[in-house]
Amino acid sequence: MIDLKEIDKLSALSRIDMSLEEKKEIQKDLEDILGYVSEIQSVVVNSKQSPEDQVGMLRNVMRADVHTNKEGEYTEKMIKSAPNSKNGYIKVKKILE
Repeated sequence: MIDLKEIDKLSALSRIDMSLEEKKEIQKDLEDILGYVSEIQSVVVNSKQSPEDQVGMLRNVMRADVHTNKEGEYTEKMIKSAPNSKNGYIKVKKILE
């Protein structure tokens, strides 16, 4: 079981301020994650098989690239929410010469 001192160390290392409630929630989540990892580690792999046989029918599955929103649906709203805009574009600070 992970104690709150370890959560304090982790939050200090990652420079994240956390309330006591957040620490308790993270503690429970980390215990679940570590339990799942130990479950995966307990799986025995048959070493007589080649890696290709162990993977099985692994392949890339791609979906068709389709537009989910109408063109320009959020453009005006996004430009209005930007701190600076000019001629329908978001104006940003120049970073390259």
